[in-house]
Amino acid sequence: MQKKIMTEIPFNEMHRLISDIFVQIKGMRIRHYQNPEEVNVVFREGEESYNYLKEHKTEQNKLLFNVHQALFSLDEEDRKLIIGEFYETKPLWWMNYYSRSTYYRKQRKAMRLFLYFYGCSV
Repeated sequence: MQKKIMTEIPFNEMHRLISDIFVQIKGMRIRHYQNPEEVNVVFREGEESYNYLKEHKTEQNKLLFNVHQALFSLDEEDRKLIIGEFYETKPLWWMNYYSRSTYYRKQRKAMRLFLYFYGCSV
């Protein structure tokens, strides 16, 4: 996606796009319960998880690989925001870290960057 387009995407649309990606990932964890490490590897940084996802070329692992690439292209705070909002989904988890306005500002930035990097890896 071009930079101009990324700044024009409304918040609700960005949220929906990222939610859809993580809904697919959560569904994989349920379907592949016999090997939960296959999904959880996407949230671990390092060469081992990168190589695992790259070598196991299934349709599902392509999605996991792209999400892994996007997540670990973000800085640690942005990655924490994306994982906290879309994967762990604990209600109001952010209140111990941010004020409401700061959270929404940082969340919007993290979502834009995530979608940018996800689009680059697809």
